[in-house]
Amino acid sequence: MSNEPFAIVVEKIGSRAALARLLGRPESTVKYWAKTGIPAEDAIVLEMVSEGIVPRWMARPDLWDAPTEAK
Repeated sequence: MSNEPFAIVVEKIGSRAALARLLGRPESTVKYWAKTGIPAEDAIVLEMVSEGIVPRWMARPDLWDAPTEAK
């Protein structure tokens, strides 16, 4: 099963291990997310601790829409 949003997040952060460290979670939890997706509450925390590098909509596009450009 492919989890494209998770793969994008890992690419932005650098590795699963780095994502686990950043969120203060065990690597086994992050490995599980590869199958299930990042929980909504962790997507919000990730946005904050990554200083916006990984916005919540990137981690969970099923819950939040990407911002649109104002014209």
